[in-house]
Amino acid sequence: KWPWGAEYDKPEPIRVCYPNVALRERAVYFCGVSDVIEPYKAWREFKRELTGKQWDYDFRRLFFTWTPDITKKAFAEWVEIASCDKTCGWISPGDLFVADNGDAHLVWSERAIDERLRAKFFPDAKQRHSLNYAVVRGGKVIQRKTIEESTEDKPGIIGSGARFQVTPEHRIFVAYYAGGTDTGGTSVAENRVREILRDGSMTSSVRLPLQKTFSQYFTTTVRGGSPPSRTLEMLGPRQGSPNTVSYARVRLY
Repeated sequence: KWPWGAEYDKPEPIRVCYPNVALRERAVYFCGVSDVIEPYKAWREFKRELTGKQWDYDFRRLFFTWTPDITKKAFAEWVEIASCDKTCGWISPGDLFVADNGDAHLVWSERAIDERLRAKFFPDAKQRHSLNYAVVRGGKVIQRKTIEESTEDKPGIIGSGARFQVTPEHRIFVAYYAGGTDTGGTSVAENRVREILRDGSMTSSVRLPLQKTFSQYFTTTVRGGSPPSRTLEMLGPRQGSPNTVSYARVRLY
């Protein structure tokens, strides 16, 4: 069953869409984002005046659930991993990896507010773009990290399109698109990678040495049946060449 939106103007089930799904034997792990028609009447009417559309969907609450055996057990109660619901923000699932011990590693992109609504509904809210990481064990978030962050007070890198790359040695890397401005004020548009270490810390980001940057891409993920690999393989459109699909591979170590 769907999560229940008790706090909405009219309480309703929260449809969860655009999921990352991982299968291990008969265990199923599912992480997706809320996808319902704008549940707050005042916001819905305000956005209708702006766009002229009779409908608008929210994508701002990230939910996770799992079952140890889909043939025998129902899915567990939903865990809300992240929310931008109070400031009409936006969340996009990135990737999901399940380790041998059952820990679920999650990564997602987040924008704190819809700036169109700020002046009228939450004038004191600050914009924040972030690429986030978390580990879920037994239905509880045991670890959270921010991979990249850009705020109004401190503009920085905006990360998106994150994908896990897992190696035969059980090392976990996160590849992603990085755009924005670095600490020196230089404009950035590149693909990067960071390693998630066993103690939960992260290495510094490293630019992938590609001639052209991938704005979107598929990888050979273990979720899709590919074996763990030290080589990151990428397939997708390049920035500046939207009608060209390219392939690249990078040996991580």
